[in-house]
Amino acid sequence: MTTTGAPVLTFACTACGRCCQGLRLPLSIREARDWSEAGGVVELFCEAAPDLGPPDDPAALHRWASGFAGVSGTLPIRVRLMLVAAFDGPCPRLLPDMRCGAYAERPSACRIYPAEMRPDRIVDPAAKLCPPEAWSPDAPPLIDAAGRIVDEEVGGAIAALTDAQQTDAAAKASLAQALGLHAVALANEGSVVVLPDGVRLRAAIDAVVGAPAAAPAGWRFVTDSADTAALIADAGGESGPAAGLTEATYRAYVSA
Repeated sequence: MTTTGAPVLTFACTACGRCCQGLRLPLSIREARDWSEAGGVVELFCEAAPDLGPPDDPAALHRWASGFAGVSGTLPIRVRLMLVAAFDGPCPRLLPDMRCGAYAERPSACRIYPAEMRPDRIVDPAAKLCPPEAWSPDAPPLIDAAGRIVDEEVGGAIAALTDAQQTDAAAKASLAQALGLHAVALANEGSVVVLPDGVRLRAAIDAVVGAPAAAPAGWRFVTDSADTAALIADAGGESGPAAGLTEATYRAYVSA
């Protein structure tokens, strides 16, 4: 895994616990099931964009490949369903001494930090939660002079989560159908957030993993922007305001 243009970086975790607070942590389907089984909360973030086919840009291609085909009205769309471990305050697995209480079973996203999963993003220590001493020159190397991830565990976790996000796409399409999901936000404008009951979520995951993909029809974009609604309508899609949601919430990323 490469991060072109990245500086040479060394890193050693100081167990400060700052990166284990108030997160929405991306999970694979398997990790989501395990997290829920252990009593953790799993939220589903739903977003989509018009499907224009596979893009040339590697980062955009990964996003496209991790989604699945859907339709809103007559508009073909690419839906991304993201399962995240959700907690406010300390992670439920964080021990009083700031060590992880389930270190061997921690999600790939935890193993990756403070590196970046996407190859187009450069690791910036100033943008991370880790204290300055974590980046000591005496610490083990994280990224080499060529911008490659040299920590084997981090590199393996990046590869594992990247692969899971793409191979999980078919199961996520079926999961959306099993959970009756039809509302989706326009990518980069917001997300529709669903909080399913844990028992129902685990049963749905068990039913869809390994089964043929099945995407629900009739996706409806959620937006409070009149301009966005007009653009969706012009493209043949359907939309409605956030006030119409009954079993989900709308999280806006930009002002309406």
